[in-house]
Amino acid sequence: MPYLTNNHSANVVEIDRSNSKIAVLAVLGVISFFLFGYFLKLYFLGGDLNFFWLSLGSLSVYLIVFLFQLLFIKSLKRINLIIFFESAALLAGFYDQFNRTILMGAFIIFLFLLWSNYNGIRQLRDTIKVNFWRLSKAILPKAIAAAALFGSIVYMSVNGGDFFLSQTAFDEILKPSVLIVQKFVPDFSFSLSLNELAVNLAEKQISEAPQAQFLPKSVKTQLVAQSAKELENKFSNILGAPIDPKLKISETIYETLKNKFLSLPENIKYLVLLAAGMIIFLTVESFALPFRLIISFIGFIIYEILLAVGFATIVLEGKNKEIIILK
Repeated sequence: MPYLTNNHSANVVEIDRSNSKIAVLAVLGVISFFLFGYFLKLYFLGGDLNFFWLSLGSLSVYLIVFLFQLLFIKSLKRINLIIFFESAALLAGFYDQFNRTILMGAFIIFLFLLWSNYNGIRQLRDTIKVNFWRLSKAILPKAIAAAALFGSIVYMSVNGGDFFLSQTAFDEILKPSVLIVQKFVPDFSFSLSLNELAVNLAEKQISEAPQAQFLPKSVKTQLVAQSAKELENKFSNILGAPIDPKLKISETIYETLKNKFLSLPENIKYLVLLAAGMIIFLTVESFALPFRLIISFIGFIIYEILLAVGFATIVLEGKNKEIIILK
């Protein structure tokens, strides 16, 4: 646990004593927030899950640094200036996708972070002892909500008039349904082409017929081809569009949905994107509590290490209230 140094008297004032350490915190915040935005953009553009995890990792680092900035920096003006530069760095990650929507998202997250920081400062001023857990509870939920809201705004902006899902993301959504379909079609897989699936079903259907064993091979082949063609036509009618039977089933469904979306009026497209953005925001927020607890736990361990190695120390100021100063 942090210790109190009795050799610090009431002459201690709330001033920042180490500009170099403040600069380190600022640089870490700027870099981690830039990487969060940059990898988030790449994920939304390409659907590669590796970019999603890199973005989440960068956000985790930023949230810990954001918490430390409040704990270790006394000047409100300095913290606000650092948050401004961090928000600008976040915006810089979208240098090739810059538009008014992205700018609005960066401004919103800037306001959220200022609000979160103000709550944290008020929390510090209203308590005698520095309570890391209470402070993290006061500021992290708003910061996480800001990141989730920004992600939703970026999602709508990056996709624009394009389809709101990548093929990779769509395949991930379809994976859980494979087991359900296999209960009715044991050999089913979304990686099969529609023609392969139709042929497999036709062969199974014909082979189970009582008279199949008496049919010549050429006749069986003809029946399989005819039955497979009928199944392909039924599938095409279900989707309501002509299909390429050589495409994978997942690709066929994806292309059909994409074409239907692109044919919608612009105002309907916007509403669909807005709904998708809201789903992203609500999904992220549903994981906010466990994510905050993980960030708080990791941050607390680093916080204790920093105090132990002398990066900062807890002292008593004149009104018998704990503050933290950079040594």
